[in-house]
Amino acid sequence: MKNFLLFFLFFTGLMACNQNNDVKLDLPLEIINSDTTFLNVGSIQAPFGRYRMTPSRKNLIIHHARKAFWFDMDDNKISKSIDFDTTSIMPEQTLLNVHYDEKDSSLYLFFPARNQIVWLDSDFEIIEEIKLESPKNHAHRYIPYGNVFYLDPDKNSFYIGIMSDESGGGGHGEFLSKSKFIGKFDRKSGEIENLFGGFSDQRISDNVNALSEGIYTVDFYKDDFFLREAIGSNEIQVFAKNSDPITTYEIGTGKTDLNLIPYDGGEIAGQKMSDNFYTLKILNDTLIGSNLINHFNQEHSNQKHEGLLLLEDIKNYKSYSISTSPFQRLVGGDDKNLYLIRNHPTKEDLILVRLEYRLGTN
Repeated sequence: MKNFLLFFLFFTGLMACNQNNDVKLDLPLEIINSDTTFLNVGSIQAPFGRYRMTPSRKNLIIHHARKAFWFDMDDNKISKSIDFDTTSIMPEQTLLNVHYDEKDSSLYLFFPARNQIVWLDSDFEIIEEIKLESPKNHAHRYIPYGNVFYLDPDKNSFYIGIMSDESGGGGHGEFLSKSKFIGKFDRKSGEIENLFGGFSDQRISDNVNALSEGIYTVDFYKDDFFLREAIGSNEIQVFAKNSDPITTYEIGTGKTDLNLIPYDGGEIAGQKMSDNFYTLKILNDTLIGSNLINHFNQEHSNQKHEGLLLLEDIKNYKSYSISTSPFQRLVGGDDKNLYLIRNHPTKEDLILVRLEYRLGTN
């Protein structure tokens, strides 16, 4: 029996090694064709907008400050827009996010300072005002950036980005160990049903306070949540919409440095930055797309940035990558096209870039 256990452990370890060896990183991502479309949405810096492709991929919703725009992907133009300052529904507080339901053309507005969601019909008239339980009741607060505001297809729950409010005084280590990433709120009562997601065991163990552009990225696909930390790890966590963990993937790229660069507490402009994931989009059942920024350990005030566009094949354990201009945002795609938002290099205009691609083999 002892010999059998030793053989089993050896065989299992051998299989794990072989599985790791089967992972192929940074195969060529080949761009076959591309085109750009100017988006007539005024002056918006690409990193500060909110962009969400509808599940049908017919509309791209662009939200910035107190305005929202609908870009029709088929007609290749802005089909509708709303300036909430011209309506009577907009309170004098930050509108952090919007969610568009393409089934009935209704709109949900999220106001974190009021713990409130306002539900509008297709004519932007109020249907309902939904009061949410404050995440402070669970020692958390809303995360102040990112597209982390979802209503599940059955309209039973809202999912909103959160993080620890560090009120316990335990410092950065407590923030890492106690932070959850998503709060699940009951659609009718507004009560918090569950908190889920969080930093990886490795990040908690390292306990490094490092600067990053965002804390994590999220996408929702076929009733599942995909979460990725912004720095320090290639890992992608997957959760069911009932908040149960499903699996993790760790493929990534060899073209980025996962080592965390400690923040010394000084002026941010003089700091060195860790390499950073800043988008996550599920393209289909097999492919996950991400943008990265490589900082090359340069000071924040004088950095040489390089962008990387990464596709990960979670079924065949391969990744494909290509260098790109930094600060683009992947907003959607499929098995043929990728769509990115960026600013025009010489103007303030926002542009939508379509890349037709194929996966290389060498």
